[in-house]
Amino acid sequence: MESIIEFKSEVLQYADGHRGELSVKLGDIYKTGNVQFSIRVRSEVQDANGHWHEESWGKNERFVENRFEDLLPLLELHGCCFDGAPLRPVAEGSYLLRTGRRAEAIKLLRISDEEADQLLVPANDPQYFSYMLRKLGIINRWSVQAKKLMLWMELNMENSLLDNEGRPLSEWNFEKSKSDYHNIDKVYETIRDDEAAGEYTEEKIIARKNEQWYALIDKERQNINTCYEREVKKAEIEREIKLSILEAGIVSQNFIIYSDKSVCFNWTYSNPLIPASDVERFIETIGNERFPDYRFKNDNMGDRTGFMDKNY
Repeated sequence: MESIIEFKSEVLQYADGHRGELSVKLGDIYKTGNVQFSIRVRSEVQDANGHWHEESWGKNERFVENRFEDLLPLLELHGCCFDGAPLRPVAEGSYLLRTGRRAEAIKLLRISDEEADQLLVPANDPQYFSYMLRKLGIINRWSVQAKKLMLWMELNMENSLLDNEGRPLSEWNFEKSKSDYHNIDKVYETIRDDEAAGEYTEEKIIARKNEQWYALIDKERQNINTCYEREVKKAEIEREIKLSILEAGIVSQNFIIYSDKSVCFNWTYSNPLIPASDVERFIETIGNERFPDYRFKNDNMGDRTGFMDKNY
């Protein structure tokens, strides 16, 4: 069972023909390894016969405003991590800003238009973007919101913040539940000094991105060349083996070269059998000497005629 702290309200009437039940949870609700908040309302509607039916399951601001008005400003924490941050604020937030999806970035990061302007250039450098989230006070603002929601849960759960296993939050392990900005504290001072030295101008950020891009291209080019050089070398050796078999007087297709560096003669019924004496002579006088890395053997499978004549 997953460790979850949950507040669940009574089923409350909030509009003509409607009622709802509020659920506020904290835990690994989505089975992602991250401790996140969930704020959802299960709404019901009454039919003409007086029976109640589930109508929706979601945010339902109307119900929250009507019955839990003080929770309304905290609804945006739904799906956020325990520290109030979106799950991937750096990866997703910077991507949205870089691709011109400004309104989506503002909604995801819960920031102002002015803060969005200040994050446009940092969006090209993930580490600098993390730094600016901290410098602009956005990370702290997220944390304050999360604390407010935790306080709301505590007050509405009669000061009991125990999970479904009876454990307090102090016993939870949050190590694997962090947003993608969390390492910024380790390099905050370094980035601050570099920023003061002019290392985070738009020109220098773009120049570094280009260098990384070209380095990636060079690495991929090297991988491609290495791969094909290996294949070419393998093909050359296999050609030498086939030519050696031909020069030994064996004119046949009844052999195969496997990728594990083994050569099998008479491996199929589909071709005439190569005489065992010819195979042994080749292996002893040519194969083992010229190609020591390869293993040669005679599978002695027989020829097509013998195969077709057999009764199974």
